[in-house]
Amino acid sequence: PAPTAAEAPAAGPPAQALPACAISEDTRQKYVLIEVRRGEQVRHLVRGNRYAPYHLDVATPTLDQLKASAEPQLTYEVLGGGRIIHSPENKRVEVFGHSYGFPWQGEFRHDLAAAVIKEAYPAFEVTTSNEGY
Repeated sequence: PAPTAAEAPAAGPPAQALPACAISEDTRQKYVLIEVRRGEQVRHLVRGNRYAPYHLDVATPTLDQLKASAEPQLTYEVLGGGRIIHSPENKRVEVFGHSYGFPWQGEFRHDLAAAVIKEAYPAFEVTTSNEGY
């Protein structure tokens, strides 16, 4: 017999409900840039975590949420990663470096991450660099 609604696994929140930017406050941290696609729609998510020992640890919670959303035609991938220095006192966010776990394919796309961060923190200066680790 098919599972009843009460027995069926619950779907997670829709991908559109996930915040575009979720980074730790006032610290240096690892970050990843995730591209989410549904048909022709493309959305970028930035995730940073000061406590994550590896970039995979930054990405996993959001990747799990996307998987749990079980939305038809939803695809997603980690485009790459690096570091963020978030300085609320100076109203500044620096995006830079690279990830060994999620290396950029081709050119670095810190510009996409910076655009997402700038939307979440419009009063902040957001800078990018391909240098550093």
